[in-house]
Amino acid sequence: MKSLFQTLAVLFAISVVQIYGVCNIGFGKHPPTGVKLHTLHARNGPVAEPKNMSLVFDYAVSPVENVEISYVDITTSLEGGCTFSHPADGSITKGFKITVSTHAPVLEMSGTATVYGMRYGNW
Repeated sequence: MKSLFQTLAVLFAISVVQIYGVCNIGFGKHPPTGVKLHTLHARNGPVAEPKNMSLVFDYAVSPVENVEISYVDITTSLEGGCTFSHPADGSITKGFKITVSTHAPVLEMSGTATVYGMRYGNW
């Protein structure tokens, strides 16, 4: 039971990345390989009173397409610290769900996830 708890603790630690400063990060093979597949945009706010906010970038490859994601580049409007959470195993080849959260209350936030990958077959 103790080793199971230790394994879960390690997986959780791997799944959360804290970034201080400008909140931009990339996941996957760098430099990006393949072509730009999609650009996802997310926005939260504006609100009247500052509050902690999050953006969620959730993307899955269509099962009918023979596509493999190689890199995801995330840029945000945040200039303070933020936290990124992503799959613990780091695999993004068939999809991902990445959450960006503020460390301090803000009035609004926005972000973009640019998805790169390889298309195989007749696409």
